[in-house]
Amino acid sequence: MDLGIKGRTALVCGASKGLGRACAQALAEAGVNLVIVARTADALNAAPESGSAQLAGQLIRETFARGGRACRPRIATPTLAAAFIDPALAFLQAKGAKVEMGKRLRNLVADRGKVLALEFSDATVPLNASDMVVLAVPPWVAKDLLPDLTVPTEFCAIVNGHFHCPAPKGAPPILGVIGGTVEWVFTFHDRISVTVSESPSPSISSRRCSNTTLR
Repeated sequence: MDLGIKGRTALVCGASKGLGRACAQALAEAGVNLVIVARTADALNAAPESGSAQLAGQLIRETFARGGRACRPRIATPTLAAAFIDPALAFLQAKGAKVEMGKRLRNLVADRGKVLALEFSDATVPLNASDMVVLAVPPWVAKDLLPDLTVPTEFCAIVNGHFHCPAPKGAPPILGVIGGTVEWVFTFHDRISVTVSESPSPSISSRRCSNTTLR
């Protein structure tokens, strides 16, 4: 899709990560001359040329390039669990599925490329010939279960901070921030939540850290 902006010059703030980086990548793909701005010189090392703009370009084409009616964000309310997890569990249970929590998969018993059984901490579950296994696990867990699998070894956390206080009266439900550590601010009747993409702080960039609640 030709946006008609090739050869123009654009100033992109916060271009080292998050939405700013995605926009910069998409604009570079469209042939725009870029002036990128970040908070520190180190942050500018992550220039648009360092990654693919394919996904960011698709985002731009499906939203900004189509006008305001295509840029209406959807916010999970009242919580992510209520919007996504609870309906999914209810759907599975309605279909006769048995959902078990608190059991970690320890091993895949396999032969000739086919999984024969699942070994949990308290039991081994044999599989029928028609059964299929879908692994939805982090890369390091997948590597433990499938040692020959090639997985990423470097990670940048997306950190969500939740402040247990009511939002100010009249605050917008979602607010984008340019040039700050936080990219998004979400307001609810009982809390304020923020999102930091590609967190730069080693103390909060652990691969196992994703949510923090402050009171």
